Amino acid sequence: MGILERKKREKQQRRADIMEAAKDVFFSKGLMSATMDEIAERAELSKGTLYLYFQSKEELYLSLLDEGDRIFLTMMRKELLPTLSAEELIRKTASVYYKFYQQYPDYFNIMFFLHHGDLENKVSPEFYKACMCQAEETLKMIEGIIQKGIGEGTFRKVDSWKMTLNLWATANGIFFLCKEKGHHDFLKGYGEQELLEHALDIYLEGLKKK
Repeated sequence: MGILERKKREKQQRRADIMEAAKDVFFSKGLMSATMDEIAERAELSKGTLYLYFQSKEELYLSLLDEGDRIFLTMMRKELLPTLSAEELIRKTASVYYKFYQQYPDYFNIMFFLHHGDLENKVSPEFYKACMCQAEETLKMIEGIIQKGIGEGTFRKVDSWKMTLNLWATANGIFFLCKEKGHHDFLKGYGEQELLEHALDIYLEGLKKK
């Protein structure tokens, strides 16, 4: 291994170590309470070293959000086969999202349950846009499924983007309700998966052509 290649790998590993330390701190404290000093201590690096890789804690936080989005998008691409019908793809999307919620709870919490603050205005517009690309692509995949159903004649003509946002909001609302402490009395024994499947039945019934 050459010197340049070794330095590149060392740099990649150090960045990964910082990201892992940041995930631990942000997950336990949220963006607003976390500090770069705490992340540096957890990563066993100087704070100055952190700033060589990330300009601010907001930039580091957004990098973690982007990493979570990339994991979910990879899962979607793997399981959403083009041979499936639009209805099957909608159900598969919900199934993959539930799997992500179960398998990567830290990322899910960082993405949706911790206070984000005014992230968009605390990093450069270019950096913010780059970090949002994966999330936008995921939503566009769902929109494409709805448009496929309309094209097949299975779904009625609807605003596909509005229906995409409704599906996304419904799933997140169910997970939030089931995850938050204090809501268990209202749930009456219903779990995330059962509520999600029930919501999907209603959602798809509304989409189908009569």
